[in-house]
Amino acid sequence: MKRLLFCAFLILIFSITACKSSKPGGASGARVFKRQVLVGVNIQSIEVLKFPLYGRDGEKWDPMAPFATEPDLYIQMSQLGNMIFKSEVKEDVKGSTGIEFVSNLPFEIRAYTNEVVLELFDEDGISTDDNVGYISFRPYDYEKKNTIELTSSDQSMIVRLGVSWIYVDK
Repeated sequence: MKRLLFCAFLILIFSITACKSSKPGGASGARVFKRQVLVGVNIQSIEVLKFPLYGRDGEKWDPMAPFATEPDLYIQMSQLGNMIFKSEVKEDVKGSTGIEFVSNLPFEIRAYTNEVVLELFDEDGISTDDNVGYISFRPYDYEKKNTIELTSSDQSMIVRLGVSWIYVDK
């Protein structure tokens, strides 16, 4: 019985040491894989593909403006109530064209698991800016995609984001 236990003990020791030698980079020559950890996302481009042509009251966006009735659009993004991005203003935007925003890009979002609220505004020089529409999203839900296409819940607004993901080796 003692010999049997001794043999079992030797087999156990042998199998443990054999496992240790087959670790990546060990004596077995296996490949070493680095683990990458997601730490953020870069927003590299923003394009509004669709937005409502009229306000909630049924009027054009700038009905009181003497020479221009098309909206002057800009984008604002926030997280947890704090603004994290504001674009340039695009003057007199026609509804049938895609609008690309380029100022202040790229920008980085490190809190990629938190909800981001993307709002589209019509700048009004005299009164409060009109909220044209908004979309809420969590960047993490789109990990590894280079393009994120977002649609508002009422389907009146579509925005395309070009993104790149930030990883670090661990």
